[in-house]
Order: sequence, then C-alpha cells, then structure tokens
Amino acid sequence: MKFTCTQENILETLNLVTPITGKNLSLPILNNVLVSVSGTDIMVSSTNLEIAVTTRLRGKAESDGSFTTLGKLLRDYVALQPNGKIEFLTQDHDVHLRSQSSKTVVKTTSADDFPVIPKINEKANSVDILMDVFARAVRTILPAISLNESRPELAGLYMQFTGKSLVLAGTDSYRLAEYTITLGTASTVEGNYIVPLRSIQEVLRIFEHEKTIQFIFTENQFACKSENTEIVSRLIEGTYPDYRQIIPTEEKTTISINCAECIQAVKAASLFCKSGVNDIEVSTKKNEKLLVVAAANNQVGENITTLPGIITGDDTTIVFNYRYMLDALSVIETEDVLVSLNGPESTGVFRPSDDSPFLHLVMPIRQ
Repeated sequence: MKFTCTQENILETLNLVTPITGKNLSLPILNNVLVSVSGTDIMVSSTNLEIAVTTRLRGKAESDGSFTTLGKLLRDYVALQPNGKIEFLTQDHDVHLRSQSSKTVVKTTSADDFPVIPKINEKANSVDILMDVFARAVRTILPAISLNESRPELAGLYMQFTGKSLVLAGTDSYRLAEYTITLGTASTVEGNYIVPLRSIQEVLRIFEHEKTIQFIFTENQFACKSENTEIVSRLIEGTYPDYRQIIPTEEKTTISINCAECIQAVKAASLFCKSGVNDIEVSTKKNEKLLVVAAANNQVGENITTLPGIITGDDTTIVFNYRYMLDALSVIETEDVLVSLNGPESTGVFRPSDDSPFLHLVMPIRQ
C-alpha cells in the first residue's frame, strides 16, 4: 500500500478518529486506527466497539492495501512534522513514513485483526438536519442527561420524530430539559430513539464545522454522516419515561428576571449552602417586585441577594439544588429568563424569554 498526503490533512483526520481509541488492555487492537486504500479512496477508521468513526483522507492513492497501528502514536508523530507532504508505504509488518526532513518506521498490525466497522443501509430511515440547529438544541439538553448508567435509558439523548418535528429530551430524574426542532422537510424517520451520551458528544465534536448532517436509524443502531465522515453507534434499548406528565400545566407564580444577574446571585448563595445538600432558597416579593435568593450555613454564614423582576401570581418560596438551577440558567440564551413556580413542592420551569421551543425543569428540595 502506498499513498501521499499533506501533514495538515493527515493530522486533521487523525484528530477526528483517535479520540475514540484508548488504553484498552483486554483488546489492544482497539487502541489502533485502521488505514485503508482502495482505488482513489484513502479511509481512516477507529472504534471502541460501541462507536465507530470512518473518514476520508484527502491525498494521492498509489496502490491498494491496509494496515492498523497505534492511533495516538501516529497522531503525535504527525503533529511533530513540518507542513508538507508525507509518504506512507507498507513493507512487511511496518509502515514507512517519509517527510521532507525525516524517515520513520512504525510497527503495524494486520488489518484482518481490526473489528469490522458496521455498515448501515442508507435506505433505512434517514433525515437531514442543520448542524448548527442540532448542536444548539443538544447543548441545552446535555446538562440534564444522567451520567449514572444504572438506568441506561436515562444515560442518553431521547429523540422523538413526528412528521416535521424532532423533540429532544434528557433527564436524570432530578431535572429535565426538552427542545423541539422543526425540520425543513418531513422526515422518513418515525418513532423514538435513545442515543448514548458519548455518541452524541462525538457527533458534536466531529461534525461541528459541517452545515448539514444526515441521521440514519435502524432498530438498534444509528449513523450520522457528512460528505466525508460517518459515525456508527449502538442505540440504547429500553423505554424512555413518560416525562411529559411531570410538566406543569398551570403557573401559580411567574417571574421574569435578568438571567446574568440571577446566575451571579445563585453563585453567591452557593458559597453559603449546606455541604452535600447544595440548597438555596428562592422566594418572591410580588408587591416589591423582587426575587430573593438566599442560603445559610451555621458554620460559614449566610447570604441574601434581592433582584428586581416582573412577578405575577402568588408569592412563593422554594428550595433548589443550586447546581441544577445554575445548569438551567446557563443554557438560557436570552437576556431574561422566565421562571414558573407552583409552590414549594412542585417543579420549577425555566424558559427563555423569547419563543424558543425549550424548557428546563428542576425538582425542588423538599424540606
């Protein structure tokens, strides 16, 4: 096998695929990348058996073949080379790399030992999505997705396709985020899917500069594709909880307040909350048009911050975990945030002040 490419192109390609690899002691081949040449195509792949990434390398292919080698080693070596062309030539069990200033021999492993990269039928259910719209929506959901895999169905992004609508949701049972995307055209995808958190994070990383991406779904796998790159991942089996039943249908108290000021108040109060409880008290003074954020700790002290806001409905007091409240506020992109409360025992709902199809629910700490 022989091909030539620029240092910039091979480094960009390796930066895409090598984060999937790792230090796998039980199956060392998973630490490798697979490089293959067929005709004019030069493809580079990696997998951890749950996620696989394949991307096309821009270069000049001269003869067919394939090899695998340690991904991190190859990337780190290429990163040290000057701009210019690098020639790759396999001989016996080695790959010879030649740049303008150095000659290097890297040990390889037979490509036959590399796991088979799954192929998903492109005629399966598919939909095209604008990447900037998808990324914006997912980043608002990520804080709510569970990091605990004891309930696998919560450790992923919920995707529900209905006609021209895609609903994204995430929850860890203490908070919930939901974002609705209106698709440009009706999707051939119907139904509900749960995509692992790591897989979605890789989609955001790998396709961040793409304009449009294509999702393809089968019963237990999904693929995300651009013109030159494809991710294939398993789907999480199980039934996602019917979270819509916990979204309040009424609002006894509504608050419109400056989001940045509220974040600062919550951060200040967090310094005085009880360790391990993370509790801060949020209360309203309707007649004074004030929101009060407070926390007290017998060993540290107390903090009370009052913020001007527009308050309608009943005065109320509620206790939140400050971390969850900060996560909800941090993904609000409008200047003001709308907060809906229904008493100390009910879920708090945080929304942008515009018509963005997004909400973030936070469960209270019950006293």
